[in-house]
Amino acid sequence: SGAPRDSELDDEGLSSEVEARRAPRRPIQVMEDNTLHTRLTKDLGVHYPFVSAGMAFVALPPLVIAVSEAGGIGMLGSAPEPAPFLRARIQAIRAGTQRPFGVDFILDHARAGDLTTREHIDTCITERVPVVAFHWALPPAAWVKDLRAAGIRVWVQAGSTDFAKDALALGVDGLIAQGRQAAGYNRGTTPTLKLVRELRALTGELPLLAAGGIADAPSAARAMYHGADGVWVGTR
Repeated sequence: SGAPRDSELDDEGLSSEVEARRAPRRPIQVMEDNTLHTRLTKDLGVHYPFVSAGMAFVALPPLVIAVSEAGGIGMLGSAPEPAPFLRARIQAIRAGTQRPFGVDFILDHARAGDLTTREHIDTCITERVPVVAFHWALPPAAWVKDLRAAGIRVWVQAGSTDFAKDALALGVDGLIAQGRQAAGYNRGTTPTLKLVRELRALTGELPLLAAGGIADAPSAARAMYHGADGVWVGTR
């Protein structure tokens, strides 16, 4: 794809032409099998580096199945409900697709207790969910260790470099750069593309997704141009 326009770079916080020249120049290649190859697609064996955000009460099995069947990665939005409900939703997804999918957990508290518990994690391990993502807070180290021991990839959404460093110290398998344009639970204050560049410098060869302000093909291409391996897309 071509380079982003100067105005788009300015909107994303590039402070000078020098910084613009330092931005990653990573070609996006569409192969003969119509697969857009990135670290993400290679890691999970999918065709397209598009991940549907795990929005609670919205990202239910039909949406997850549709995205995964289309060649992306559908993420189930885990709602504040008991683990048996989660198991039923995972099994419904399994009945509709054999392709990779995941579960997205919010680590927060409500009057009824923690939104995500050890029982939810054990359910994902038992059901062999391909990907588990965490949002808002860092998961306990034991959860990350046990999920990864079961062969499950663990992703964490990060809105800052400090949070990303703490997540990487847990041994996660990938990061989601949540820019300030992202909706829902969001602590990010950095524009998405600027955060992508900052986290790309930290992650090395680990998959990195961009979240926030991804609304069409050009914005997805810009995210990958600046170092993302895919995009995490929710509402527009």
